[in-house]
Amino acid sequence: VFKTKKEAYDSLIRNIDYNDEAIKLTEKNPSILKVPMGKKIILRLLRKGFEQTKQDLIEYLDTIYN
Repeated sequence: VFKTKKEAYDSLIRNIDYNDEAIKLTEKNPSILKVPMGKKIILRLLRKGFEQTKQDLIEYLDTIYN
């Protein structure tokens, strides 16, 4: 539990940055994905889902701490 919005935000951003780096790594080297077809679709969905979740979490943080 975070006492302030800033503590929660900083923690959230650290986790978001970590996930973003993992997605970037996979985007640069799609062979990491062990699926025969659909790698581009999977990466596109992963990126879009990540961006939407990031925005949702930041907005939710505003709701909790305001």
